[in-house]
Amino acid sequence: FAPASLTKLMTSYIIFHALEQGHVGLSDPIHVSTKAWKTEGSRLFLAEHSQASLQTMLKGLIITSGNDASVALSEHFAGSEDSFAIIMNRYAEKINLTNTHFVTATGLDHPDHFSTAHDIALLSMHIIQDFPQYFHWFHEKSITHNGITQNNRNTLLFNHPEIDGLKTGYASKAGYCLSTTAQKNNTRLIVVTFNS
Repeated sequence: FAPASLTKLMTSYIIFHALEQGHVGLSDPIHVSTKAWKTEGSRLFLAEHSQASLQTMLKGLIITSGNDASVALSEHFAGSEDSFAIIMNRYAEKINLTNTHFVTATGLDHPDHFSTAHDIALLSMHIIQDFPQYFHWFHEKSITHNGITQNNRNTLLFNHPEIDGLKTGYASKAGYCLSTTAQKNNTRLIVVTFNS
């Protein structure tokens, strides 16, 4: 299926790795290119040619699914979104996402951009297990940037205390998508919904 913004789970996973390895820092200034600023869909409302910290960009793509933040991060890390997609596919191979192929850092519809419920569940599990220090961003309920407050698009976070992530997605081809996770006592479940 087309994964829409569930793609951003991989975008954030790569940046988490880069943080862990010291290649980037949370306070690094990230430039907003014209391409990032013009990217359609959900946005953090970044101004063209402005800068924001890597942490702000990362929270923006996680909490409000900002496509502008996603493109800016991909360009900062790999020089271009196309180069970032190559890295995304290397990571997909590394963690055995056997039926996934990435073309964009955002998940905007593209015929060669696809994944499966199993692969997204596996990627979700890796985020939770490998990066517990960043996982809490997936259940933050809102983000404010440039005087604009946006709620997390995962409305389940507001209704069910056990649900603590992860990511929503929507695109015309993909329909509504969701990677949901909840923990009760020592049991954690992950449910992935596509094309709802």
